[in-house]
Amino acid sequence: MSRIDKRGVIIPATFLFSIAGGTAGLALIFYLNDVYHATAETIGLFSALNLMSYSAGCFLLRPLGRKLLPRHSMVLATAGAILGIILLVSVRSIGWAFLFYALYGFSTALYWPPIMGWLTAGIEGKALNKATSRYSMAWSLGGVLSPYLAGVVSEINPIYPLYLSFALFAGLVIFIVVATLALPRVRLDLHRTGKKAEIRAAEDHSTPMRFISWIGLFSSYLTLGVLYNIFPIFATHDGGMSQSGVGLALLIRALATTTGFLVLGRMAFWQFNAKVAILLQVMIAAVVPLVAFAGSFPALAAAMVAIGFLNSLAYMSATFHAASGAIDREKRMGIGEVVLTTAQVIGAVAGGIIYNRLSMGAVFAFCSGATILGLAGQVVFLAKTRIPAQSR
Repeated sequence: MSRIDKRGVIIPATFLFSIAGGTAGLALIFYLNDVYHATAETIGLFSALNLMSYSAGCFLLRPLGRKLLPRHSMVLATAGAILGIILLVSVRSIGWAFLFYALYGFSTALYWPPIMGWLTAGIEGKALNKATSRYSMAWSLGGVLSPYLAGVVSEINPIYPLYLSFALFAGLVIFIVVATLALPRVRLDLHRTGKKAEIRAAEDHSTPMRFISWIGLFSSYLTLGVLYNIFPIFATHDGGMSQSGVGLALLIRALATTTGFLVLGRMAFWQFNAKVAILLQVMIAAVVPLVAFAGSFPALAAAMVAIGFLNSLAYMSATFHAASGAIDREKRMGIGEVVLTTAQVIGAVAGGIIYNRLSMGAVFAFCSGATILGLAGQVVFLAKTRIPAQSR
């Protein structure tokens, strides 16, 4: 036990928070639809408020995060998520539900950026790739289980997955506290993000690849905003799928993402490679519309596999290139989180509006169009910026 360091806490904690949050996220869509008869547009706005609250928290809570040890920040964030869920299921007003889901999102901003900054502190190259790969696999495994779990339990009672999420979050708090007390290397780890003056004095070796990687991240999560918030309504109402069938389709996507993290964590061809970033953008634009026009579950599953792998490449690229050479890694991770949450907000809100007024095909055409615009932005950036060679 004395050999277990911070990774022995970070990786399991990442998995637990991911499965708890993923279960709550999909469950809330079915819960709102069943209890409040919410439309796709309302559900999109509901999810958008949560994501915007999270983005705001990434900036507003940074001063507090700098003062806390990462493990203390994780406990505080999880406690806030628990409180948000308790309050949300205690009310019978959709207005109050909006408010408490915003509280849930705001509190989780004390979880992801600090844990990612803690994980990547002081490492570069292969060690950085290995660490981010394991971290990505952990939260992705949670994403593999949570959609199907939420879908199956929701068919029994739409509120049960929220109770399950509460129990998982509570278990996470207990795990962090026990690990801190039982593991000497974790208890003695006093890592904090450096003060502003220390950060400014240090020499930064960041790569400009982070900018085109963030564009790829945005494009990928724009689609996820649609898949997680609008697709379940389309599939159950217009596609004739059951809630468990929707959960299975999203599970397949998440499993493909997890597999992608495993494969990409053992490869380096995508690192500091602008051509891969461009190809990723092209493939996202081409694959996304296939979801709306899949005529059978196997066809839908194939589209989900493709999207899932592209998600993994987009996320790995953005995380690796944002952290590589950076001094203030918690800030960089926070920027990446804001990029992906902004994309999900746009996907959820715009997707709900377009679906209500036009069709699901139009929603995915919108996603592809936005991805093509991002591709144009990448090309313009690369035409004006030299990407220096980096050691791998």
